[in-house]
Amino acid sequence: MEKWQVILIIVLLAILVIYFVYLFISFFFMSAFSKKINIQNKTLSLLIFQKAKVLYSLGSYLEKYIENNEKIANFLKENKYIEYKDYDIKDIRNITFELDDVYKEFKTILINNKIDTYKEVSMDFNLFEDLDKRFFITSQIYNSNVVGFNYWRNLKFTKFVKKIFRIKEKETII
Repeated sequence: MEKWQVILIIVLLAILVIYFVYLFISFFFMSAFSKKINIQNKTLSLLIFQKAKVLYSLGSYLEKYIENNEKIANFLKENKYIEYKDYDIKDIRNITFELDDVYKEFKTILINNKIDTYKEVSMDFNLFEDLDKRFFITSQIYNSNVVGFNYWRNLKFTKFVKKIFRIKEKETII
């Protein structure tokens, strides 16, 4: 074997090693972001459960005021989200909109009526708003981790390998 052939083989092996290190680093970071995404998803599901519990508590305090409100009555009758469950990100979006609509109905009732148990009710309203802030912060962290995951998934020269393994992009919460 000639000297130039040995040098060529060494250079090609070096390029191949660098590529596999590049690929390994990419999968390592994707795995790290995926773990964080799963943790945030569980946290968001827990916050949904807690927000629903607060709404049911408000329903018990404001029973006489919500008789004519169909949206709240339907929500309370269906006993939705009473038990903790890990939700898919699409479900989390829809559930959040639903819980926020019911909360707005409760808020309207509070504004339009003089409530006897104002102190207990206001504590629940404050708790819901606190949970809503935590939900917002957690969803922003979730979105950041999704952006990181998708960056490493779509990295040049490794994207085709990830397509072979059917690794899909993750969706953000809007």
